[in-house]
Amino acid sequence: MNRRKALKVAGISTLTTIGGVGLLRSILFEIGFDLVKETRTKMGTLVTISLVHEDIDIAKTIIEEAFLEIDRLEGLFSSYREGTQLWVLNSEGVLNNPSPEILELLGYAFEIDSLTDGAFDITVAPLSDLYSKTFEEKGKSPSVLEIENALRLVGSKNIHVEPKQIVFTPDLPKTRSGKIMRRILKAIAEDQPIGDTTTLASEEIVTVIQERFKQL
Repeated sequence: MNRRKALKVAGISTLTTIGGVGLLRSILFEIGFDLVKETRTKMGTLVTISLVHEDIDIAKTIIEEAFLEIDRLEGLFSSYREGTQLWVLNSEGVLNNPSPEILELLGYAFEIDSLTDGAFDITVAPLSDLYSKTFEEKGKSPSVLEIENALRLVGSKNIHVEPKQIVFTPDLPKTRSGKIMRRILKAIAEDQPIGDTTTLASEEIVTVIQERFKQL
């Protein structure tokens, strides 16, 4: 499509917004284009893809490829579909050989988490699920103890990411020195003695992390 035709299509789309799809199709047809539109159920909702093209068959092929890409990504990121990489990570706390898409998504999530000082946190599900379940079953807010227990499962800092594995722990051992924490995680990942842990505020979590790595 040359620049002049592209500008025509853009202008027509704007002018016919209030005129409806029928008017848009008629005008596009006059200049040699077709509007191809298809709606399917994807990701738990209705997804509509509209494409303006000179060749209907090519447009249909492009739309089909777009829906297939949605299926592929949903096969990675769905938290409800059993067996997806995100489902495995949420269910088991360990994901071996994560896809580049999962690693990229986590990278963006960590960046936004940092920019918002933790206001955006991809691990908030235990807390939101608790509130939803409690209001649904009891019609009131969860107890302080229930909230505290859920909060132990929340925190992007609890996700340990490496190119070949992602491990989620209920809580990372608290220490004043980041160097000590990095040494411990490195030793666990390499199956080496972890050394002194007496400076940690929650030594028992080290055992949890070790068990998670053994599942890899």
